Amino acid sequence: MEAIWHVDGDPAVVTVGIIQGRDGVRRWLERFPTGFRPLAFSVERVIGDGGDVIALGRFRHRVQPADAIVDSDYAIRFTIRDGLIARYQIFEDSLLIAMARHSAAPSRQARINGVLYGWDDCGSGHPVLFLHGLFLNRQFWTPLTDRVGTGKRLVTFDMPGHGVSGWRDGVDLDGIADDLALWIAENGATLATIVGHSQGGMIALRLAIRHPHVVERLVVVNSSARAEYPERVGAWRNRRAALLDEGGRVGG
Repeated sequence: MEAIWHVDGDPAVVTVGIIQGRDGVRRWLERFPTGFRPLAFSVERVIGDGGDVIALGRFRHRVQPADAIVDSDYAIRFTIRDGLIARYQIFEDSLLIAMARHSAAPSRQARINGVLYGWDDCGSGHPVLFLHGLFLNRQFWTPLTDRVGTGKRLVTFDMPGHGVSGWRDGVDLDGIADDLALWIAENGATLATIVGHSQGGMIALRLAIRHPHVVERLVVVNSSARAEYPERVGAWRNRRAALLDEGGRVGG
C-alpha cells in the first residue's frame, strides 16, 4: 500500500516530513532511533470513526543529538483501508522538540494560573519534585540531584517570586500547592515524591493534604506545619523589602 506518513515540525528533526510508500515508511522507522530514544509512552484513549482512528496519549523521549528530554501530549490519526494503515499523522509539541534538539538544557518554563514557573526536569522513572525554601532557588538542590543521577525523574522548581518564576497578586502557600498539583497532573508526574525544605516543606505539606491523589511520598526538611510566630512576621517583611530594593528577583 502507498501509505502516507505526515509529521510536522522542524525539518532538521529526522522524523519530520511527508513521505509516501512502503520503502519510505520503512526508512522512517529505521531513522526514528537516530532522533529519539523513548523513555515512556502511553496511550490514554482511542477513538474510532469509520476509517479513522485517533490515539491520544503522552510520551517522554530523549531527543538526539543533544540528549535532551522532552515531554509532550500527542494525538495520532490513523486512516485504515482494507485493514491496513493508509495514512498516519501525529500532532505533538514540535516547537519543544526543535528546541530540545539544539540544547540539552533541562530548563523549562510555563504559565500556571497566570504565574510563570521555571523548573529543571531531567532523568526518567519515578518523579521526585524538589521545593526550595524562602530566599533560595532551584539551584539549592543541585548538590543532591547531581548525586542521585538519572535513575529517577528529578524536577526542581523555582517557587513564585524566586529565581526565574513570576508572581501574581494574592498568591499564598495554598495557591502555590494548587498550582503544583495541576502541573503534576498535566505533566505525567503522578504519583510523585515531594521533597520540601523550609517554606518549600510548608508547601509540600499543603500539596499532600489538598491533593493526595498526586502525591505518593512526602519528605519534609527543616520545616514546620505551624503558622509563623506573629513577632517574626515584621522581620521577614523587612528582609523581603531589602532584597527587592536591590532590583533583583529573590534567588535570581
